[in-house]
Parts: sequence; C-alpha cells; structure tokens
Amino acid sequence: MDSYFLPDGNKIDIDGCVMAVLSTREFPMHFLDTESGNVCIIDSKEALNDLVEKIGDSRQYLEITHFDDKDYSEIVSNFLDDIIAVMASKSLYNKLKKFLDEEGWKKTIAELEKDKDGWIHGWSQYIHDEGYDQAVDWLMNIPNLKVTEKFEGCGDCEICKAMREGKNGYGDLMEAFAIQKAKQKPKRNLNS
Repeated sequence: MDSYFLPDGNKIDIDGCVMAVLSTREFPMHFLDTESGNVCIIDSKEALNDLVEKIGDSRQYLEITHFDDKDYSEIVSNFLDDIIAVMASKSLYNKLKKFLDEEGWKKTIAELEKDKDGWIHGWSQYIHDEGYDQAVDWLMNIPNLKVTEKFEGCGDCEICKAMREGKNGYGDLMEAFAIQKAKQKPKRNLNS
C-alpha cells in the first residue's frame, strides 16, 4: 500500500480523496487542505461561501475533481466488458449492456444489485480501484505542489519487505511470496 505526502511531510488522506472522486452529487464538495493533507467536506452552498470568504485567493484548499455521469457510464461499460463478459453469463452481460444503453449507468448498477451471483461485489471493488487510480492521478498532477509517494505495505510480510528494499522485480517478488508462504505453513506435529 502506498501513502502520499505533501512537501512539508504531512500525510494526505488518500481514503478521503477516493471518497471525493466517487461522489455523485454536487454537495458535499471535497477539498484537499494542501497544508494538513486532510480532506475538508463542504456540505452546502452557504458553507462553500464561508470557505471562499475565509481563504480568498489562497490555494490552501483545492477542490478534488470527481467522476461525472459520463465517467461513470464509461466505467460501468468497461466493468461489463472486462468482468461480466469474461466471468459471468452471456445473458447477464447482454441484459446489463442493454440497461446501460437504454436506462443509464445508475439503473444498470441497480439491476446488477439484483443479481443472485453477487457480481455487485465485483463492481464495488472495480469502482473503488477506479476511484483510487483517479485520486492518485489527480494528486500527482497538481500544479505547483510536489506530492511524493512512498510504499508502506501492509506490515512485516516478506513481500512488503522486498518492496521496501526496492526488490520489486518478478523474480524477487516470487521469491518473497515463497518465503512468506513457507512461514505460514502449519508445522506438523511428529508425535501425533
């Protein structure tokens, strides 16, 4: 897992940034505080006016861009093509593709929720991954703000150790995976 830092070393709330990217309404609006790394939530026009009045021309708070309806339509279409077409039934794919073309992305997702095979869980992961990628892309391309990325990993597993040491080639990672797998094997009791 990667973390993102402002030039002064403050850690950016990447989860808040992802939540902002995935927002589907005008309010709440989400702003990155470029001094603290926090994501500020503005829940009304009045609160937005207060913020604008408070900060003036400052670039301390930057609005985090979010997916719009066109983005969501494209992402749903890609999900159907990448996941449903490959792993689910052809009839489900055809039904959802028709929903998307005729009813739009929101009704397509509502229809996907009715599927008894649980493909909605695949959608949840897919859209979160898309949101994460968009948030990272936005952060890393903010003009005049150098955001740095640092691999932190999930803990002390062999794979994370290898990544932190810069050993991220295929062979290095496969070796780390094998070591981690061997560590997790239960030891056999020879006395039983």
